Amino acid sequence: MVLLSAGPALADWSYDDGIKFEDSKGRFALKINNRIQFRFSAQDPDLGSKSESFDVHHYKLTLTGTVQKHWDFRFQANLAGGSEESQSLLEDAFFLFNRNTYAQLWAGQVKVFFG
Repeated sequence: MVLLSAGPALADWSYDDGIKFEDSKGRFALKINNRIQFRFSAQDPDLGSKSESFDVHHYKLTLTGTVQKHWDFRFQANLAGGSEESQSLLEDAFFLFNRNTYAQLWAGQVKVFFG
């Protein structure tokens, strides 16, 4: 399927564990993933008031992709609001230059590996 059209196809999209956009020459790729975890609780005691609650515990948006074959990127945000002040919106945001498999350059904020 063609997403943008101005003469030849500029970007194609597909679904592969997320929505994936790629240009026709292989210079750019973007994959969008969403993950949501929610909880519904209900208490119906014999005596007293009934209480119900709905909570979105995690809602993570992840964008991953490649630019110009050697630059990979990842952006992950936790969009679920919360009462925890220590919870940050941005979890991962980095660029990776991967021209050589033995030496790669990372720049950005990442989670600890094997954590």
